[in-house]
Amino acid sequence: MIDAPFIDQRGGFPTGCEAVSAVMALWHAGVAITVDQFIDQYLPQGQAPAPDAAGHLTGADPALAFPGSPRDPAGWGCFAPVIVTALDRALGEKGPRGARVADLSGRALGDIGRYCELTGRPAIVWATIGMAQPPLRVEATWTTPAGRLVEWRSPEHALLLVGTDAANYYFNDPLAGPATPYPTALAQAAFDALGRQALAIELP
Repeated sequence: MIDAPFIDQRGGFPTGCEAVSAVMALWHAGVAITVDQFIDQYLPQGQAPAPDAAGHLTGADPALAFPGSPRDPAGWGCFAPVIVTALDRALGEKGPRGARVADLSGRALGDIGRYCELTGRPAIVWATIGMAQPPLRVEATWTTPAGRLVEWRSPEHALLLVGTDAANYYFNDPLAGPATPYPTALAQAAFDALGRQALAIELP
């Protein structure tokens, strides 16, 4: 089990699971930063989905920016490339020399668990709230400024993977608590449903 700091997103970041999980990883890497600083100074943010003149929803691409605000209970979420950008910015200004973001996306969750065990580094992973199982519901559909169609699937969530055993994966879950266990099969299915997205911070 990796002894990573825990942050509860319910203290002001109701849709900020990605930012909160990133800051937990930064704290574990020795970077002094608050969630507010991460959001305000480093996190790319864009327009929340809203009706255009024709009544069609348009908004930011969650692969490029967080649509709306992580402080808004009606907010949305973002995907791994957005957090890569934010972490690169934060590490560039506040991180130890040589620290970098490792994009682990595309790997099976078991491989990421082994990575954490071997390196001693926690991993930010995208899954679902409470490991809700697929098929996920399409909560909204909107068009980005570049014309890409986004189908937002719920309940999207980001967590910090801190350990494994034969039966469970353990996460610092910003909505549930530190080292929260989730059964292996449920965690794997939820992780796969969000496209196998995962990141870690590597130190020199």
